[in-house]
Formats: sequence, C-alpha cells, structure tokens
Amino acid sequence: MYAADNFRSALNTSLRGEKMGYILLILFFLIWRNVVHIRKAVNYCAYGTANPQSILRKMFLKLADIRREEVQKKKETKQTEKHMQEVNEVS
Repeated sequence: MYAADNFRSALNTSLRGEKMGYILLILFFLIWRNVVHIRKAVNYCAYGTANPQSILRKMFLKLADIRREEVQKKKETKQTEKHMQEVNEVS
C-alpha cells in the first residue's frame, strides 16, 4: 500500500506540473495577443491606420518639419529685426 500511495502521489504531482505548464503557456499566449491588440489600437488612434508601414519614418519627417518651421521663424525674426534697424537708422 505504501508504494502504491507514493506512486499515486508522484503521478498526481507530475500531472499537476504538466497542467501548470499548459496553463502558463495559454496565459502567455493570451497576454501576447492582448499586447498585439493594444499596440494596433494605439497605432490606429495615433496614426489613423491599424498597420502603419513605417512609424519611425513618419516621426522623423514630423521632426524635420518642426525643425524647418523653427528655422523659418528664426529667419523671419532676423529679417524683421534687420528691417527695424534700417528704419531706425534712416530716421
């Protein structure tokens, strides 16, 4: 009886471990799928498409546009300052 009880308990623990492995595998898969859905939803909200082709390229283009606008504003302020100096020198 003692050997049979040990065998039964060993069998139960191995089956329990096997079930835990499957449960962890299913849990990992569900979490991964949830992350994918969240990422797609964020991309859709931010860029208007569910699957943007190159987010980094769009980001770099946006940064370049911002930099170009800053340079343009700086040039305009320099021109206005130069014009104001010329007006002050004339008068």
